[in-house]
Amino acid sequence: MRSLAKYFAIARISARSSSTYLADLAGRTGFFILILFILSRVWDKLLGAGTVEGLKQRDLVWYLVFTESLLLAVPPFEQNIEEEVRSGSVAYLMIRPVHYLGHHLAAFLGEVSVRLSLNLLVGAPFALLLGGPPPAPPAGIPWALVATLLGLTLHFHLLACLALIAFWLEETRPFFWIYQKLLFTAGGLMIPMEFFPGWLRTVLDHLPFSSVLYAPARLGVRYDPALAFGLIARQALWLGVFVALSHAIYRRAATQLQVNGG
Repeated sequence: MRSLAKYFAIARISARSSSTYLADLAGRTGFFILILFILSRVWDKLLGAGTVEGLKQRDLVWYLVFTESLLLAVPPFEQNIEEEVRSGSVAYLMIRPVHYLGHHLAAFLGEVSVRLSLNLLVGAPFALLLGGPPPAPPAGIPWALVATLLGLTLHFHLLACLALIAFWLEETRPFFWIYQKLLFTAGGLMIPMEFFPGWLRTVLDHLPFSSVLYAPARLGVRYDPALAFGLIARQALWLGVFVALSHAIYRRAATQLQVNGG
């Protein structure tokens, strides 16, 4: 319990620190609204009064609110890990009484909680104006919250795996760029999985990227018990894989740490 209290304290401090930079957050929110407006108009022209597998234009507006809120809520923590490795300060951080990755995860979730809350507070009225009330029933809210937490934690560990490559490679930004583009496409940032051809959707469903953005947004838009269970189970499976992988990379790096600066 004492160990968990340390991580809760880190998350609380990170959230408090993030909330002090409201001007910066407001700037990102303005960009967020611009994206929502443009994409919602595109979907309105393409879909009109029609539906795709039961998803209406109103559903897509709310879907965009969820996916864009999640993506824009993520702080660039991977850059901090990369810089710590490059500078050699990671050697000092490893000896603290908290796990290195656990510390970054707690700080990540603390900051994301503030950013995501602000994005949803701004995006929800916008979606109400353009699309109407939320389509998901109250019964789907707990599932959407669980999927959001799992998706964000999976996102953290995916990025952590890439950031920890800095122990061996000096430049890791191309990996982040590729991963970001995979989230845009295979992750369902702007296009739900229902819009893809059957064979392609099957492939994308078995990749981890759809578990980051599509799963929480889909459950936030339309609740289906069978679909919810399948999405949550897939998220948990991929989370287990990348938690194990990120910790394995970290342990491997820690055993052969060579400080090149700091």
